[in-house]
Amino acid sequence: MSQHTAIVAHDAGAAYHIIAWLQTGLLDPATSRLCFSGPAAAAYQKVDAKVTYYSLDEALDQAGRLISGTGWSSDIEHRARQQAASQAIPSIAVIDHWVNYRERFIRGGQEQLPDTLWVTDHYAASRAREVFPERVVEQQNNAFLQQQLGEIAQWQGTVPATSESLLFVMEPIRNQWGEQEGKNGEEEPGELQALAYFLANQQRVLADNSPHLIIRPHPSDPP
Repeated sequence: MSQHTAIVAHDAGAAYHIIAWLQTGLLDPATSRLCFSGPAAAAYQKVDAKVTYYSLDEALDQAGRLISGTGWSSDIEHRARQQAASQAIPSIAVIDHWVNYRERFIRGGQEQLPDTLWVTDHYAASRAREVFPERVVEQQNNAFLQQQLGEIAQWQGTVPATSESLLFVMEPIRNQWGEQEGKNGEEEPGELQALAYFLANQQRVLADNSPHLIIRPHPSDPP
């Protein structure tokens, strides 16, 4: 029986951690079958343009274990955990956040927990053990963060200490706040309400300064 690792991911958050582990050795690309879609697939294409992606059934066929993300944008990770459980395949889920832990494992009112949870800092580990005392929680090295710090270090000293630009980093809230309507008459997503609130109140933060505003969309946002 093959002992390859099936890796299933859609949203960018957990995928970036998984990709960093594939690059740094915690996970072995040679013994992994990747079932990536959406932002996860786009992210790994930048690392390996010739990567072969498998269907969910192909990835799990005779797999020794499953590693999955825990995103909101798709149910493929949830279906992977369900299928792994039905085939008695050990399941690991990567949590890349600090909120909504149990909700990440529920689709259509059905909960499917993994056997093990991987996190990348002690805050997440503490929270995961509190929410899932019946599951194994393991803290892995945050290789993705180390990669980012390495990239930042390359720019240190080349950017002025003061800048006329301000970076606003978007985050999909994926729920509704109140009754505020957008231009199309539908309720405005929470992240857009947050951006509008900032724009309306930025002088409280920036005093008289009016910097050039750069908005960075979340990787899972459509263009």
